[in-house]
Amino acid sequence: MHPVFIQAIYYGILMTITIGIIGLFLKGFFFKYLRVRVSFGALVMVKIRSTLRDHFACGFVEDGFLVYKVKKDTVRISIGADDRIFYRCLSINWVDVDEQKNAICKSDYSTVVGFDAKKYSDLLTRALMRPSISTGQEKILMFLIICCIVIGIGCLYLTFQNTDLITQMSNQVNAFSGSLETVKTSLSSMKGTVIGGGGGI
Repeated sequence: MHPVFIQAIYYGILMTITIGIIGLFLKGFFFKYLRVRVSFGALVMVKIRSTLRDHFACGFVEDGFLVYKVKKDTVRISIGADDRIFYRCLSINWVDVDEQKNAICKSDYSTVVGFDAKKYSDLLTRALMRPSISTGQEKILMFLIICCIVIGIGCLYLTFQNTDLITQMSNQVNAFSGSLETVKTSLSSMKGTVIGGGGGI
């Protein structure tokens, strides 16, 4: 292999190890920062301020809500029209969230009072995931459709299970039809004979 390629591989391994160490020491901030940085403003960095340490998440604004995930749980927090919560740092947009109060921190480090973000998010999730209530007519229609499907399946099952019986019945019907044709032919012949005998007299 050409020495240039070998040197490039060495540099690549060294850069990978360096980036991995930086990400380990920054506890997930580095990769989240890169994700927000390459989104070109579509995402914001959510700084979740806790009692012991701060941790970070990638969020976005949707229909007046700040949406982000914490440990696979989606959190939605309402944003007021006059709330100044975003600020610029490291060429990306940031927003601070107080984990203890479950509220967004404003730019002056005051929180949005009278709003429980966690409780609101749970209620919104329940409202979105609740089953729709069907009317009585819809229930009756569904019941009839299910009954028809069950009856159809039962008929198909009986048909496949009693194929021989159906074949025998079909043969008997055919035989009976043949007997009727024979009787009809005999009656026609007897009628002709009777008519011919009457003419001779």
